[in-house]
Amino acid sequence: MKKTKVILIVMIIVILIIIILLGILLSINKKKIEEYGEELPKEITERVPEGLNPQDDPEMFYSVSNYIQSFLDYGSVNFATREDKTLEEKSKMFLDILNENYKKKNNLDSNNITEYMYKGENRLTFYPLHMKQLIEDNIFINVVYGLIEDYETGAYIQDAYYIVRLDVDSYAVDVEPVNNVKSIDEVQISKDTKVIKVNDYNQYVSVAMNVPNLINRYMANYIKLSKDYPELAYNYLDKEYREKRYGSLEEFKQEVEKQSSEEIIMKSYKVEQEEGYRRIVCLDEKGKYYIINETSTMEYTLIMDTYTITIPEFLEKYNKANAGEKVVLNIDRFMKALNDKNYKFAYSVLADSFKERNFKTLADFENYAKANFYENNKFSYEKFGNEADMYYTYEVKVSNQGAENIEKTKTFIVLLNDGTDFELSFNLD
Repeated sequence: MKKTKVILIVMIIVILIIIILLGILLSINKKKIEEYGEELPKEITERVPEGLNPQDDPEMFYSVSNYIQSFLDYGSVNFATREDKTLEEKSKMFLDILNENYKKKNNLDSNNITEYMYKGENRLTFYPLHMKQLIEDNIFINVVYGLIEDYETGAYIQDAYYIVRLDVDSYAVDVEPVNNVKSIDEVQISKDTKVIKVNDYNQYVSVAMNVPNLINRYMANYIKLSKDYPELAYNYLDKEYREKRYGSLEEFKQEVEKQSSEEIIMKSYKVEQEEGYRRIVCLDEKGKYYIINETSTMEYTLIMDTYTITIPEFLEKYNKANAGEKVVLNIDRFMKALNDKNYKFAYSVLADSFKERNFKTLADFENYAKANFYENNKFSYEKFGNEADMYYTYEVKVSNQGAENIEKTKTFIVLLNDGTDFELSFNLD
């Protein structure tokens, strides 16, 4: 019996020692992973399914795009990259970042590379739009589409396609230009590159990227495209939203010409993971909401307000509201449309009889709104009343946000219809 107890105690001690040792090993391993992750983004150490897939790593998306920009800079005879370089030095830089198989195929070397380089006076800039990735063992192959512009003038030069390879063993990069294709899916990908050797100009450097950075890039992308390439910008808008908000590309172009292209500065955001996409709800410093639905990096659609179409957050809030709260929510939609100069939506929610008596056309209402409401309206809800079945009144104090002692009182009459549908009218004096 005594011997059995001793054996049991020894076994318990051994088990405890093993548990402690395992804990120490796991701790050391975790520390190593964390330290390694500071130098190499953990996404790069993970493998994704075979085949050409959307690039869903924003850090790699913008890092790869930077290498295409370096490729253009190195390959420009007249542009001085970072510091003055001789043509011989720039030729070497260009050759060092160019894919080896591409050089062999096109017989490019130090003796003839300058003939291949860009001879224009101004710097070229690359504006990335789409990227897909294929993984072959240690080589991450990124197929990229974007626009090349003149840096000085912003003028469009051409659409451009590139293959950018990253060797995750050496952390070296090379670039291969692609010609005579019209989409990423048409690009023929050579898998001959098995190793990329590091040199002075091709070492991979990751661009740090978080959600706020990504939001700012997405919004800046939309603003730029709206100004310079409205056809592209229009397709970044959610289909239901753009059809209801604008109706057509031509109407979108007309509205864009009236709008300012000032930077949108975000104040806060909320991320929700949905099935197949990520939903980012953003609030800017002016109190305006935006919604980004993202399937992968730079593959997203935008909803530029919360009133044109019924979004889930509004519907949930509306369904829980009593009559007075629903009236406030609907008047608030009208106010937001006025502040956005979206007179089309504001006009659409006016009662038909009210429009017939006072504003027979959208232009009539727009002229009235510009003369009788403010640049940035703020509504304060003063007095609620019930006129008849589903007809409600609300006395509202309208002020010019940011300006003191400038206000007027409007009495809104709101008819609550089925669902979130409503009609309103108000006193004109």
